[in-house]
Amino acid sequence: MNDTTHTASLQADGAARTNGRGALARGLAAGIPLIAIGLLAVFSPLAAGLSLAYLITAGLGLYGAAQIVVWAKTPRERRSTDLLVNGVLTAGLSLLALWASFQTQFGFVGIVTALSAAAAFLTLLHGVSQFFAFSRLRSEGAEGAGWVLAAGVLNALLAIIILSNPLMSWFAISTVWGIYLGALGVALTAEAVAESRRA
Repeated sequence: MNDTTHTASLQADGAARTNGRGALARGLAAGIPLIAIGLLAVFSPLAAGLSLAYLITAGLGLYGAAQIVVWAKTPRERRSTDLLVNGVLTAGLSLLALWASFQTQFGFVGIVTALSAAAAFLTLLHGVSQFFAFSRLRSEGAEGAGWVLAAGVLNALLAIIILSNPLMSWFAISTVWGIYLGALGVALTAEAVAESRRA
């Protein structure tokens, strides 16, 4: 009976060590690339901004292609023309933007400007939704309505700043994303190391 308990304890210790090493490997595999991308974005915002612009544009193209495939695989009686039109437009505009970016030496400026305008539009929409939320919260007499109004004003101002110089704003946005990704990579790596030491 004592030997059985000892053997089970050794097996549990071995499994814990294996899980600890696996968690460390997974944490390092996720954390180190995020730290590298973050450092690249902070110290080389041009390269990171352009890479991000091309990745987003290619991703939108794949998203449009996926919508077309989903439309084609949907039974005829359940098909939505909105899905097909959205897929064709998204994939088409992505391909057009990628094609145009390779036609001239500074073709990437078009992609970056378009993505900056899209970011500004989404920021402005979020600000407008916060204005509506403020008016609803104020009519209900809820606390914190002023903070929602302040966030809406800041989002509207940010949209105006992005639109005033879309090219530089895109590189500023990618630098902020780089700082965020680098901090996330450091946190993942630290968590993996701490988890492996506990095991």
